[in-house]
Amino acid sequence: MIQFIFLYFIFFLLIFSSFMVVLTKNPIISVLFLISSFILSSILFLSIKVEFLSLILIVIYVGAISVLFLFIIMLLNIRLSQGDVLNFLPLNGLVLVFFFFLIFLVVNKAFEGGNNLNSSNLIEYLYIFDDIIDIKVIGLHLYTDYFVLFLISGFILLVAMIGAILLCYQENHNKRKTYYYLQDLKFSFLKKKNSL
Repeated sequence: MIQFIFLYFIFFLLIFSSFMVVLTKNPIISVLFLISSFILSSILFLSIKVEFLSLILIVIYVGAISVLFLFIIMLLNIRLSQGDVLNFLPLNGLVLVFFFFLIFLVVNKAFEGGNNLNSSNLIEYLYIFDDIIDIKVIGLHLYTDYFVLFLISGFILLVAMIGAILLCYQENHNKRKTYYYLQDLKFSFLKKKNSL
C-alpha cells in the first residue's frame, strides 16, 4: 500500500513538473523543471524494474541535453520570455484535449484484445526472455532483428560527423591574407611620422 502511495506521489510530481515546463515564464526555471521531470520519470522506470531506461534517462537527458539547454539559456542571458502565457491558454487547452484523446485511442487499441494474453506466442516469448535482463533483451533485439536499421543509423551519424568536421575546417576563400612584414613596416612608418 505504501509503495502505491509513493508511486502515485511520484506520478503526481511528474505531471506537475511537466506542466510547469510549459507554463513557467522564466526559461532557466523551466529547464530545471524539465530536469526534475526526467529524474522523476527515471524513478518511475526504476520502480517497475526497467533499470536500463532509468539510467539512460539520467545519463543522456539530464546529464547531457538538459544541462546543455541550461548553459545555452544562461549564456544567452534570457531573463523572461516575451508574451503572456494566458493569451495562449485556450489554444493550449485545445491541444491538451486533442493529445489526451490520441493517448486514449492508442491505449484503447492496445488493450482491445485483452483475451489474447494467453496466446502461445506471448508464452513462448516470456519463456525465452524469462532469465534475461532488459539490457540483454535490448541488445538481442538490436543486433538480430534491427541490425540493418542499426547500421543505417550508424552510417547517418558517421556522415553527420564528417559533414560537421568539414564545415568547421573548410577554408574561407574570401578571407584576406595577412602579411605581417607589411604590418610591421606600416607600424614603423607611423611611429616615425608621429615622432616628427
